[in-house]
Amino acid sequence: MIHFLKMHGLTLGYGGLIFLVSSIPSLQAPTLGVEFGDKLLHVGEYTIFGFLLRRSGNFLSINVGYIALTGIAYGALDEIHQLWVPGRHADGLDFLADALGVMVGIWIYKGVKNKRF
Repeated sequence: MIHFLKMHGLTLGYGGLIFLVSSIPSLQAPTLGVEFGDKLLHVGEYTIFGFLLRRSGNFLSINVGYIALTGIAYGALDEIHQLWVPGRHADGLDFLADALGVMVGIWIYKGVKNKRF
């Protein structure tokens, strides 16, 4: 159990944090002072998630395609979940930003793992 938590605890905890924050009613993301600034936050949030998913998948020898699909599906479910949260809504552009973030996080993990950064 300790080994499992060491390898996957951050990923599971971060996924739970995403769900928890998206469950807060009427939460408005900061705009960062630029148009579509909230989308940049989505990309950043899911870049971290993609990185952690790739790290966990690496320990389990899971194909990177399945890891990407898992992260993208989680982003889709997160947006759908927000349909039932008062004051929140699902947004297709948020989903696209989430998917992009997952892919960027996976790419960064590969670069770090191969010492290209």
